[in-house]
Amino acid sequence: MTRTIYLIRHAEAAHKEPMQTDLQRVLTSTGKQDAKMAGAYLKNKGVTFDWLLCSAAIRTQTTAQLIASTMSIVPPEVVINPSIYHATENDLLAIVLNAPTNKKCIALVGHNPTISAFAKILTKSNIESFSPCTIAAFQFEIEKWADLRPQEGRLDFIHFPSIF
Repeated sequence: MTRTIYLIRHAEAAHKEPMQTDLQRVLTSTGKQDAKMAGAYLKNKGVTFDWLLCSAAIRTQTTAQLIASTMSIVPPEVVINPSIYHATENDLLAIVLNAPTNKKCIALVGHNPTISAFAKILTKSNIESFSPCTIAAFQFEIEKWADLRPQEGRLDFIHFPSIF
């Protein structure tokens, strides 16, 4: 059975304002546009998500919501997992390994450098650092997420915002 992980770096975020925490940073207008274009790109490819996770940061939540709504995922259910914010690539691997078996397509919206490092764990393909709103899809021939092994994923595609 094919299972797919979509890794997405949050779209372009504004610089932190005085008295604002890093978690409160919002997307720029370019970031919002890139997230909508990413959603349109995924919709045109026929992509669907069974499980869409993001960190507690406003910028990842907004990226996830804009992508989901543009893909016409109704309702655009986004699961906020606070541990993603400070996660290491091994923490992200643990989240995926413990994903519900009924979820075949997982999307994870996160932060660099962790999201790029996690991508490198998943496949033998050469992966560059993710720029904002980069999307990479990895496919695994496994029965359940707990069977996933590092470096065994097939890179299906990687797209950068400038390609949208």
